Amino acid sequence: MSTNSAIENAGAEFEKRCAGAMPPFREMHQGFGTLRISWTTKFDYKDAVLFKEEWVLPPKGLKKKIAEYGDDQIVSKQSWVRVEDVIEYLRGQVAAKNKRK
Repeated sequence: MSTNSAIENAGAEFEKRCAGAMPPFREMHQGFGTLRISWTTKFDYKDAVLFKEEWVLPPKGLKKKIAEYGDDQIVSKQSWVRVEDVIEYLRGQVAAKNKRK
């Protein structure tokens, strides 16, 4: 975490001070590890997960639709994948991991 920013330092101090009263954060600082879920016209206004492909690639085999300029504020290669497809994929990964145990 940056040490030369009042906002960053205030956030870090808050995390330390309130750690006993809150669950720990489960995402990378600044949200780069978070996958955004939002409705999109690409899937007829249904919820989808936005993969910013410079950070996280969508799982192979899932149907994706390329996000266009205006779908998000960051101009980069991004794609939408239906929420239901991502959840089904993740459940399959968990089941496969449990089977190997």
